[in-house]
Amino acid sequence: MEHRWYSQWSFFDKKATENKNRYYRTQLIVGIGSVTVPVLVGIRADDVAGSVLYFVTVFISLAVAMATAIESLYTFGDNWRSYRSAAENLHQEKSLYDVTAGRYANNQQAFMRFVERCEEIIAQQNGRWIQSQEKAAEHIPQEADAFAETYGWQIPR
Repeated sequence: MEHRWYSQWSFFDKKATENKNRYYRTQLIVGIGSVTVPVLVGIRADDVAGSVLYFVTVFISLAVAMATAIESLYTFGDNWRSYRSAAENLHQEKSLYDVTAGRYANNQQAFMRFVERCEEIIAQQNGRWIQSQEKAAEHIPQEADAFAETYGWQIPR
């Protein structure tokens, strides 16, 4: 029990933390870049300073577009919430089992019920993950076309 439950809880907890950190990083780039670009565009400069300012503006705009595309493709925010939900559900189940509360109170087959509930939570999480991957794969061609169109590129088909 400890090995199966703990390994799954640990996995979901770790994945939730990783996805949260990635989500915050991409959103930080999008947020700061989105605020910075209009300011840079509004600054008037000539010669070398104007050229540098132009390239900085293009670089920040590209970083914002890339961060948005990466988040859209990998859905770090959705993954974070999904993994955190699974980890918390497993943790709650273990807590109820440990103190024989809720569905485990006066239950002669508490251990069997605990295993069943944990496996249900794991299966639900796996189903959500598969659905998110299928959903992300559907949007890749449209997002690639939109990104290419923004910069006037043609994607060979």
